[in-house]
Amino acid sequence: MDKSMLKNMFSSERISISDNSCYISEQRKTQICNALEKLNFSSQIITFIKEFAGVSIGIKIDKHMFQYFHVILPNTASINSSERIEIGRVDCCGQKLSVNFDNLKKCYYLGENTLIASNEDELFKYLLSEDSILPVRILPKTVQLLKNAGWYEGRTIDISNITEKFQSDGILLTESQKCFLQEFGGIIGVDANDEGFIIYDSIRKPKCIRDNIVYFTPKIPSPKDMHSYDSFNIIAYNNNIDMLRVGETGNGLIPIWISTEGKLFRDDGEQLGRTVMEGLQTILLN
Repeated sequence: MDKSMLKNMFSSERISISDNSCYISEQRKTQICNALEKLNFSSQIITFIKEFAGVSIGIKIDKHMFQYFHVILPNTASINSSERIEIGRVDCCGQKLSVNFDNLKKCYYLGENTLIASNEDELFKYLLSEDSILPVRILPKTVQLLKNAGWYEGRTIDISNITEKFQSDGILLTESQKCFLQEFGGIIGVDANDEGFIIYDSIRKPKCIRDNIVYFTPKIPSPKDMHSYDSFNIIAYNNNIDMLRVGETGNGLIPIWISTEGKLFRDDGEQLGRTVMEGLQTILLN
């Protein structure tokens, strides 16, 4: 199997396939494959790494939400110390589970113990099946990061300044949006990568979009203009969703949005979890 065959086999609205191999050093890939060959690793896994390292596949688990499998280059240290190497990771709502190749048994495992495939065809079929979807748990690390930022169970703050400002502009926030701001507004912390995040709890008069603390994204005026808008606005238009900017992550570089239904989104239109806590976990742990 090669990349083109993979795309042909799994062409579907429920499945996304992206090739980011251009960001992987060919020299490093060659070094790792040569090291595997010297240690008598199977030609099966060497060919797999050469062809698919840098490929990401996603299976849709909600309307605008995917679980991903990322093919990675094995860690150099693991090559020299084990007959089992990590060749990929499953990523769902901040949860990450390794996909490993066992050179003795010539098969693939999810985590340490779950046998999922004996060849690459079976591997991709499994990882793009309903059986592969991870049950989402809110992890202790997520809760601790939120607590470090000022959140606690039962937290409720006064957001009348926000609701009154929008009401004066003729915009009514939904109950889901208000509940989110009441519980999480004003928390400031760092994520698992030591990058800052903040959920807003105030309004500043906008001079331009960049200066808004919280702002509404207007509906796109006409479907004929869709080509000039990004996927985030297209999703909002197609699904009649108003998006409210409620914070930022990545040291202020990445906006956090919440829909009228109370689901968190990122700028490219991908939904961050099916619930607020799933969304926050995705933001904090990815």
